[in-house]
Amino acid sequence: MEHVAGADPLSTTRHYVAVGADDRALRRSHQSGALVRVRRGAYAATSEWALLRDDERYDLRIAAVLATRRSEVVLSHHSAARLWGLPLIDWPSVVHITEPLDSRRRSKNGVAVHRRDLDASSVTVLGDVRVTTLIRTLIDLACDAAFRDAVAAIDCARSRYGEALSLEVLLRALDFFGSRNTSRARRATEFSTDLAMSPLESFSRVVIAELGFPEPVLQHVVRTRRGRRLTDFWWPAERVMGECDGKVKYEDVRFLAGRSAADVVWDEKLRENELSDDGVRFARWTWSECAEPWRLATRLRAAGLRQSPTAPRVKVN
Repeated sequence: MEHVAGADPLSTTRHYVAVGADDRALRRSHQSGALVRVRRGAYAATSEWALLRDDERYDLRIAAVLATRRSEVVLSHHSAARLWGLPLIDWPSVVHITEPLDSRRRSKNGVAVHRRDLDASSVTVLGDVRVTTLIRTLIDLACDAAFRDAVAAIDCARSRYGEALSLEVLLRALDFFGSRNTSRARRATEFSTDLAMSPLESFSRVVIAELGFPEPVLQHVVRTRRGRRLTDFWWPAERVMGECDGKVKYEDVRFLAGRSAADVVWDEKLRENELSDDGVRFARWTWSECAEPWRLATRLRAAGLRQSPTAPRVKVN
């Protein structure tokens, strides 16, 4: 068990055999519950696995595939997104790779195989791992991933890289690369924005549109006696302000800026009191409301927003 708890979080059958150890010890530890099987031939300590977030577990799934494959692979889709540092709303349980059209590899044992023609311009190396390029990764997600995952990744990339990944650039890339699910991919790409500041904002935009609420203005500047501040969502006709908050806002030193979490909450309360005096109404929500859209709808309706039966609906799949 020292091998699992040390610097390398994975124990592999291949490693045990290579150093002359009895790999049956891994299977026995798995049967006893001390180890979790990340994929066939790769294990992690159950105690450590339980502490990991979904994205961190996905890191281990990727590492397990790379450690147990007998030949080099090209990571793509969700797996390439993780290496590029792009967010998703839901991390999958399988690792995605792309193979040539004539490949005999099949999807199994925690690996999803996509067959595409990848030329040299579509593949690069991050660290020592071959992955699809950033723009190819975004197009693949737009074509194949759930709408909300594609939007979260594209929003992040557009915000991070600016004009280098503008809507026009992405649509040209889609015309060049996309030969499948084109309408689905175009919908996700055109829905994307460079104004979303977090995956939760991207997720919120998708759910708000799917529920049929009016499209909000993003990153609207509000002015109060306490100064200027950006708000996540603004509906000017209804004078409704929406903000989505994750725990990081009250824990991360970058957001606290020297204040305590209590100071942040108090400042928000004072600001909202000032705006309320001006006739502004508020809706606040977190990840849990987005995960259960009826709860977000309840909050938005309580703030004065109405769902339009004729509003365009974005399908969340």
